Amino acid sequence: MIAITGPGRSGTSFLADLYRNLGFDPGGGWDKKINAGREHPEVVQINDELYKELDIPLGPPVTNLGAQRWDLVGELADRYGDRLRAIAGKLAVAKDPRFSWTLRVWLEAKAPIEHVVLTFRRTDDVQASARLSGMGVKETAPIEYRNQARSVLIYRIGSAITAVADYPVASSLLWFPDYLEEPERLYDQLAFPTPVDREKFLKVFRKTVNPKNVHFGKE
Repeated sequence: MIAITGPGRSGTSFLADLYRNLGFDPGGGWDKKINAGREHPEVVQINDELYKELDIPLGPPVTNLGAQRWDLVGELADRYGDRLRAIAGKLAVAKDPRFSWTLRVWLEAKAPIEHVVLTFRRTDDVQASARLSGMGVKETAPIEYRNQARSVLIYRIGSAITAVADYPVASSLLWFPDYLEEPERLYDQLAFPTPVDREKFLKVFRKTVNPKNVHFGKE
């Protein structure tokens, strides 16, 4: 399985849609209101369960970042291992921003993840886009909420990066929306379940990309 993750509003949905249009359907629908989706129900369900087990902060607003239960990673890998391996074994591609927190458990469980695609974005733009979609902490919220939201975002990015650093898994680190203007480079950076011709990729890319869906919270 190829896993796509990163903070919400950072291009994960675009990449999932791109893979889908290339013939590698990650599953899940599309929410036109927020221009996001392609999350397989089974992936979402088990990642939500792992969220609770790891004591991952939910929000907004997030009032207590706290310390996550990283001490439980090994135990969770044992307990959820069969399900994680089964899901990763049957899906060619899976997208979920929740992987940023839970990927460590999947990798510890030796789920067959061949490649991890990490897509990141300037933190200010992530938060602005989240506010525009109705999912972020408002600029009028108390400063402690805004600081906590930013802390969670930064912590989330660190969680994803350290997971791929700590385990022997191939990965790509991408910056959104930069790669929307660099399809040739994107082709070289991505991995595919089966070979994809460069010309086909570029053709599908042009049909998938829609700059109007790139929001910075200024509209």
